[in-house]
Amino acid sequence: MSQLTRLARAFAAVGATATVLAVTAVSPTLAAPRPEGQNAAPRPEGQNAAPRPAATPLVEERKLAAVAVPRLRWSGCGAELKAFQCATATVPLDYDEPNGRTITVALTRLPATDRSHRIGSLFTNPGGPGGSGVDFVQQGASVLYSGQVRARFDIIGFDPRGVSRSTPATCFPTPEKEQAALSGDLPFPLVRRQLSRMNRETAALARACVQTSAERLRHLSTANVARDLELLRRAVGDARLSYAGYSYGTYLGATYAKLF
Repeated sequence: MSQLTRLARAFAAVGATATVLAVTAVSPTLAAPRPEGQNAAPRPEGQNAAPRPAATPLVEERKLAAVAVPRLRWSGCGAELKAFQCATATVPLDYDEPNGRTITVALTRLPATDRSHRIGSLFTNPGGPGGSGVDFVQQGASVLYSGQVRARFDIIGFDPRGVSRSTPATCFPTPEKEQAALSGDLPFPLVRRQLSRMNRETAALARACVQTSAERLRHLSTANVARDLELLRRAVGDARLSYAGYSYGTYLGATYAKLF
């Protein structure tokens, strides 16, 4: 079991996130092309407009109205990742305090190959919770998505708040102590005594996370990741979100749909 998996399990133990075990996706539909960054014209009321719940989206719109849309400065990701671009977005740690502390969210994108017929951006989440969306896109986007999709969408992955290249929620004061603590973990419990040991170790790890990252853990909710996703959608200039989520990523997509 990887260190990332152990950390994700610990965050779940302290109520940071929830999971849904499914492998489905909210897939993009191929629409009429529009230039990059240009929003689609609004539809007249009653003409195929998607129904919009009244209460929650209005609350969220008011919440985000006080938050500046992040400015994304895309640049290269390194010599071995020439096909990709990377950027960092600044978002509020606590959306109830939009002018308070901030954290960063790391992104990567594989630009659409047919720029003249580009539709927009396809945001992705590989699941977890705790999976790196940056690694997911850089390692698998060219295989997972067809040439037709890659031609007309920028494929975007992001590390959710608290994960990997984004502002992390750490559980140990130093990388060396983290490595030492996680080096002897069980791959998977096979008998009852191993399960008891894993439960004890997971509880201890959760306590360590609370000691070192208590404030960040309080704001690692799926709802806050969905709010981050909405800010990222606005930052790339898309009129609507196109999104593909897998495993826990389906729960994130459902949460976003509920909020926005």
